[in-house]
Amino acid sequence: MKKRYVSVMIICVVAAVLISVWWLVGNVVHNKHYDYSIAESHVDNLSIGARLLGQYEKDKKTVVYAGPYELLVWFEADNTDFGAKLNKVSFVNKKTKVVALVSLDNAVVEQEDGVVYFTFKNIKLDYLDYDLRLEYKIEGTNEPNSITLFLKRNYKEFISFRFWDKVMSV
Repeated sequence: MKKRYVSVMIICVVAAVLISVWWLVGNVVHNKHYDYSIAESHVDNLSIGARLLGQYEKDKKTVVYAGPYELLVWFEADNTDFGAKLNKVSFVNKKTKVVALVSLDNAVVEQEDGVVYFTFKNIKLDYLDYDLRLEYKIEGTNEPNSITLFLKRNYKEFISFRFWDKVMSV
């Protein structure tokens, strides 16, 4: 009788382990982030930065952040009454030197405590390194300025578990 009880317990434990492994494997998500590092530079008392953010796409087993991208550009100063205007935004492909201009008409501009934010949506780019060229004017100055920021690819690929992601998001 005792042997039978032990055998049943072993079978139950093995079955529980197999079901758990099957369930975990079924909840695995493959993540691919075609991302870019933040580019930032300091000029006088001004901090200028940019970032490309990929759009979220998901199917059953894969989550991808990729193009079309959203371009975020910011100007930050110590002065809270600070203002900035973008005159031209362009991407220069580091390999081919091809220039892609960004339409300024669709920019969303926000200003808050010495920071001016520009957001451009639906930027279609190949996943390559770029020089981002900004031509801008600071409020209260007569001279237009320009700066080049380097947008470097930062690809990440990893596995996550849906169940664990849900538990950690609560």
